[in-house]
Order: sequence, then structure tokens, then C-alpha cells
Amino acid sequence: MTPQETYVSYLWSDGTTNDILKVSDPGNYALQAVDIFNCSSSDTVKVDIIPIPPSPDLGPERNICYGESLVLDADVGYTSYLWNNNDNTQTITVDTTGIYSVKVYAENGCYNTASVKINTAIPYTSQEICMVTVTQGKNIIVWENPELSSIEQYLIYRESTIADTYELIGVQSVSQLTVFIDPLSAPIEKSDRYKISVIDTCGNESPLSREHKTMHLTINQGLNGEVNLIWENYEGMIFGTYELYRGKSADNLELIKTIQSSITSYTDVNAPDGTLFYQVAIVKPDACIPSEYTFKKAGSDPFLKSLSNFADNTELGLGINDILNDINLTVYPNPFTDFTTINYTLEKSAKVRVEIFNLVGEKLFEIFNNNQSKGTYKLEMNASDVNDIPGLYYLKISVDDRIIMKKAIHTR
Repeated sequence: MTPQETYVSYLWSDGTTNDILKVSDPGNYALQAVDIFNCSSSDTVKVDIIPIPPSPDLGPERNICYGESLVLDADVGYTSYLWNNNDNTQTITVDTTGIYSVKVYAENGCYNTASVKINTAIPYTSQEICMVTVTQGKNIIVWENPELSSIEQYLIYRESTIADTYELIGVQSVSQLTVFIDPLSAPIEKSDRYKISVIDTCGNESPLSREHKTMHLTINQGLNGEVNLIWENYEGMIFGTYELYRGKSADNLELIKTIQSSITSYTDVNAPDGTLFYQVAIVKPDACIPSEYTFKKAGSDPFLKSLSNFADNTELGLGINDILNDINLTVYPNPFTDFTTINYTLEKSAKVRVEIFNLVGEKLFEIFNNNQSKGTYKLEMNASDVNDIPGLYYLKISVDDRIIMKKAIHTR
């Protein structure tokens, strides 16, 4: 309260002497003021406190799914409403992310406010495969986690037997390692294309990503003993160079050549004698780092390179001087599900040993190891001998000091 004229001294009913008195409680307030002529004046004013309306309850910050809506209610008991979107109703319907506020007015003209933040979960549309590669005889799909709280699952798709048509082959939780092994893949037979999508917490599925395709390598014998390598190109990333590897075993390969990515064949004119394994690789400019990736070896990263299948010359007769041509060896059926039969004939007594090895040269099982007389024999390789794990295996048949290698494929 402020006097309307100029005085030289003031005395309020509460004892203060300022020219202004600020009050917050109702009641009667009196003022005695003295002017420059020493004349005294007084007045009394009654103050009533008009209450502001209570603030409406719009609730806590909330999340809604894409395509859904939410009704915000400013409660009853007010004479008028004004939202920050200029609506003047008690309720409004919202479907987009934003901060929504409202002014509510009482009959006396006083108002109060309230606001709430609403978040809309927009489906993530940028998920991509980082690379596809071949390991332990199976295709592996690798991707990186964008670490968004809205993602709940990853869906992995493989191209079906109809071109450009993809079928779901796997579902992986966001809490799992972002690596998927395709259990039904057969990289020794053909390449495959893959795509990926995400499911958010609202159940929305994103569009499928761009495809990535594995490399399929085959070899054949040249007229002069050279080895011809032919492979399908990798699809899904930009790279400039293929790396070609060769070795006496699948776990001991050395780089023999690098060539431009526009070429998908090469002739190894200096192929040495004996069993040879080949593989093609491309180097990714930046390594794929899967989430929850804890088994990485120091100084190595299996997801820096995409690898093809292994191709070997064990059944081509390429430089293998100790291939047996006189025992009529057969393995049938091949591929097999439960077991396959190994048939052979000995022209004379011999020490025979039959062993099973995996792709990296590890011995898994010994089927037979004993002396046999002249005659025809049958042995069985059972699925249980390889722990019923589908894949490509090698049968090593030793007859005295001679050796033959035979591929055996276990499927389900």
C-alpha cells in the first residue's frame, strides 16, 4: 500500500515508518502521515486475500507409443482453461512429443498453471548389419547396438529360395550379444543374403535393413596343376581389396595375394604339392564392435574381416601324391543326418585307422584303429561322433603309410 500524496513522515498501524507497506495477510491497516506543513492525515484500508485456484494435476512425465494418443485432463472446478496449443477445453488429446501446459482460471479472475512432458516412442529406422562372415562352418551376422532404451528385440532375416523375399530366422533380445549364428547355413554350398530389423518397446517393427551377402569360394584344377579360385563378391559394404589366403590346414593360413575388389577370380600358379586350404577375406575399414562382446582376445578382432568358406583340394586330386586309388572308398549318404557308411576294399592285409577332424584340424573322434585282412569292410560315422553338431568334417583314412582325406557333411 502506497500513500497517494507526498508526505514527510509516515506511521503505519504495525509501527513501521516507510512510505510503502507490503502485506500478505487480511485485515485493517491504518496510516498516519504528516506533510510539509506539519499537518496530519490518516486513513484506514481493509485488505481481503482472494485465493488462487489449486494447480491441476496433469500427472507425471509419460511415454506413449507411435500411433497412439493420450488425453490430458486439467480437472473440473475451474471457470475457464487455456492450453499452450490455444485449446480452451478441460481436456486435450496429444500424440506427439512435447511439453503441454495449461492455465486454469477461477471465478475471481485468478489463475494457476500446470505442465507435463509427453514422449512419443518413434520406431528406430537406422539399424544396419555391420558385417556377415563365416566361422566354424556357419554364417555369422554381426551388428552394433545403438543403445536406445526403446529397442527391445532384433529380428534376423535370410533371403528365401525366392529372390528378394526374406524369411525370419532368428529373434535376439537387446540384452544379448549382437551376433547371430545361422544354424541352418551351409557356406560350403552357397552364399546367403541377410537383413535385420528392430522391435521397440511398443511392439513396432522397423523396416528391414540393407542386405549383406556372404562370399562363396570354390576352386578347380588347371591344366598345368595350378589352382583356380572363383568366389562371389561380398555385398553390403564398400571396400577396395580382397585378401587371398592359403595353407596346409584351415587353422594355419598365410596371405598369398591382395587384389582389387572388382575382380572375383585368381589362379594360384605356384600352388605347392599336398593338401591345400584356401580362403578369401575383406578388411572392414572400421571393426564391428558387438555389444556385450567379452570374449575378444588381446590384440585381435574377429569382426575386422569378413571371411569366405574354406575351399580345399582334398577331393580334386590337386598335388596330392598319397591319394589312395585302389581301395574303392565311398562315404554314403553324404550329407547325412544320423549316420553315414564308410565302404572300402583292401587288396592285402594292412593297418587301418579312421579318424574324424573338424575344419580347423582338431581331432574329434577315432572310428577305427586296427589291423585288417584282405577284403571289403564297412564302418559307420555317427552324428554322436561329432556331438550331433551339423557342419563339415574330414575323414582321415590311413592304410599303412598311405592317407586319403574325405569330406563328410552332417545336417539335421
